[in-house]
Amino acid sequence: APAMAASELWIASHGDRLMPWIDGLWLAGVCLLGLRAAIGWWRLRSLSHNARLTVPPAIQKSFAKVTAQLRLVQPVALRVSAEVISPLAMGIWRTSVILPLSVATSLPAEQLEAVFAHELAHIRRWDYFCNLLQTAIECLFFFHPAVWWMSRRTRELREVCCDEIAARTCAEPGIYAEALLQMEEWRAEHLQLAVALHGRG
Repeated sequence: APAMAASELWIASHGDRLMPWIDGLWLAGVCLLGLRAAIGWWRLRSLSHNARLTVPPAIQKSFAKVTAQLRLVQPVALRVSAEVISPLAMGIWRTSVILPLSVATSLPAEQLEAVFAHELAHIRRWDYFCNLLQTAIECLFFFHPAVWWMSRRTRELREVCCDEIAARTCAEPGIYAEALLQMEEWRAEHLQLAVALHGRG
């Protein structure tokens, strides 16, 4: 189309003026996303450092059982925290699993082992390292919609793979499904309470 051809010619003729602005916008985007990623990493490290609650021996025994079942070579520390609302696994060499206090004290042993299996599957698959690499790619190529779509799909498939491993470790797949439902209900209640308290403040 003539209009499109004219716009292309205009961009070509003004390329020397546009490139510094394009480079500046790209650099600003990389810096902002890099800062967001660094803040998120620092918050995770703080959560891990502050998770000092004592783990009951029965829970520690179940955790060791699932660790042996998944044949993990590296040592994994189990921590319990009242600050997190869902279980998470973190670390590359010094790995740890952080468990919410409500999950540690309320889930039955079979469901708790299924939750352990999901988080330990992340560690066995090196998902924390893959997520760091994925975040770096998002920061560098934030301008491309395909990168965000592929990144979202990768995270979804990563969770599906760990869900499958967790379901296989259970005597019945429904045990893990019940654990997921219970944790989602607790998470929704926690978020509602947080919103209510924030509204009152």
